[in-house]
Amino acid sequence: MACGCARYDFARFGFEVTRNSPRQADLIMCAGTITHKMAPALKRLYDEMAEPKYVIAVGGCAISGGPFKSSYHVVKGIEEIVPVDVFIPGCPPRPEAIMYGMMQLQRKVKIEKFFGGANHKQTAEEKALGVSNEELTFRSKHGDHRREPMVITEVPQEFVEELKANRQEQTAKVEEDKA
Repeated sequence: MACGCARYDFARFGFEVTRNSPRQADLIMCAGTITHKMAPALKRLYDEMAEPKYVIAVGGCAISGGPFKSSYHVVKGIEEIVPVDVFIPGCPPRPEAIMYGMMQLQRKVKIEKFFGGANHKQTAEEKALGVSNEELTFRSKHGDHRREPMVITEVPQEFVEELKANRQEQTAKVEEDKA
């Protein structure tokens, strides 16, 4: 919740636009415990999304089941259900960590587009295989393995300092406008 407020301002990076339909969304940000009863719904939601699609696991419960991991009804991490691109640990994670994880995902998407990842135009031979661009890309890079996720272990101090400096500049600008 803090990321959406004025102090951290998620909107300045373009993250605030949400789509409530899986056919219009390209990102699932999973935060919280996933139970075995909820797993098929999450998988169906992921399958309904258009390519390219990305998943971020936020917090210990989504990543590994958290304190409930030894319960019979809890999935031992969202990666058992869908492939995850970025892991953001913490309980709850700091707003800086969430923003840094989102920025790492942006970098990953930019590199994929630059190197012809999941967004490249299929050739006739690739269309004949009948699989998605994402599947083709990861088969060629990793064989039949899943894609490599990014794990945010710590937020660089420079990033935190930059956020604080930006916040101070915005505060000073508001004070000038008031005067």
